[in-house]
Parts: sequence; C-alpha cells; structure tokens
Amino acid sequence: MSIYDHSLQDDDWSTGMLYFRETLQVLILDVEGQCERVGGGNVPWELRQDAIDFGDALVESSDGKLGDEVLDEIRALVDALKELPESAYQGDAVTALNHPQWSVVRRIAAKLVERL
Repeated sequence: MSIYDHSLQDDDWSTGMLYFRETLQVLILDVEGQCERVGGGNVPWELRQDAIDFGDALVESSDGKLGDEVLDEIRALVDALKELPESAYQGDAVTALNHPQWSVVRRIAAKLVERL
C-alpha cells in the first residue's frame, strides 16, 4: 500500500469518526431535540441506520485506532439499535422515539460521547 493509499484510508476513517460522533450527539438528545436536529418524518429510522452504518464501519476499519473497550461499546450500541422493535423506528417519529428501548440506546451513546 502506498503512502497515498494509506493517507486516503486515514482520511476516510477520520471522516467516519466525525459522522459517528455527530450521530452520537443526536442520539443523546431528548425526543424533541432529535426530531428538530434531524428533521423530516423518518427520524428514528435515519438515526438507527446512521449509527449502525457508521458504528460498523468504525469497528471494521479501526485497525488499532480505538481500544478494545471502546470497540465493545460501539458494538453494544449497534446491537441495541439492531434489537429495537420495528415500532421503535417506524410510524410517527415522536411515538417511535419514546419507545422504552431508545433509553438503552441513549445511555450507551452517552457513554461513548464521554469516551470519544
């Protein structure tokens, strides 16, 4: 791998980390704040998918940039999001985001905000 390729990978990883951190900042907001920040009618779905996609990408590409504990916390967040029932990310955004399982997601996200 050339230095140029390695540099591009580092840039991609940094960009992914930036987007993941931004997603975490939205995940820790209350329902009203999440709806306002994301906008539109698919807020729960968008939050869920963004956090899963960015989290999975960071875990796969970490290559030693993140410690095992942080990687485990990211995996826990992704797992919690994947375990959300459909009613927690479909239908009316406010109702969906008030599903009790989102509190688990918010707690894990808050821990990650402190660690990253």
